[in-house]
Amino acid sequence: MGKVLLAFLRCYVKARPWGAELALFVVVLVLSVLALQGEPFSLDVPLGEAIQSWQVPLLDPILHGVSAIGWFRIAAPTTVAVVVVLGALGWRQHAVVLGVAALTGHLFNQALKALIERPRPELGAERLAELGVDSFAFPSGHAQSFTIFYGFLALFIWQNARHPWLRRLGAACMLLMIVLVGISRIYLGVHWPSDVAGAYCIGVLWLLLWTRGQSAWNNVKQQLAGTSR
Repeated sequence: MGKVLLAFLRCYVKARPWGAELALFVVVLVLSVLALQGEPFSLDVPLGEAIQSWQVPLLDPILHGVSAIGWFRIAAPTTVAVVVVLGALGWRQHAVVLGVAALTGHLFNQALKALIERPRPELGAERLAELGVDSFAFPSGHAQSFTIFYGFLALFIWQNARHPWLRRLGAACMLLMIVLVGISRIYLGVHWPSDVAGAYCIGVLWLLLWTRGQSAWNNVKQQLAGTSR
């Protein structure tokens, strides 16, 4: 067991260069420290007002709908259902990675919100309750969870879809969900743009760390299979 763990750690470290993870970590750290001040960043107000000023008849129900999908009472059972389906179809490793990444990402998000305690934009208690908001602002839970969940599915589809057109279409739809939820949280006035930016960075970082672990474990299994022959 000890040898397997050491082999896994070696493969984890050497799976690929760490440049992307380190860059994202620095960005998240800087944004988190700045968010501790509690005040919106210099671009938060003008960018937020610009997005909220969009007047497109079809846009409002779309953004409200996408945002509603991210509520925990909907997102949690959706994630569980996808994990179960993946496992039932034989993609057990992918199911485990997605489930654990989503769960740990949610716990990390809640811990960071509690640590930073950044106030939401001023909407009023009644409006916030109507939109299902009951936590601090940074980082956006919707944007982070969508990045982890739909980002993982985008990678899964890209790597496993048989037809090129299906691979491109499926991955594009998953990425569109990530973009739309970030816009929706700003559009509805429940997050500053920097809350969403930080959540995107954390979500991508989380994906990179967990997919690195998946790759490392596959390498270890190959090594073990080679030595057992």
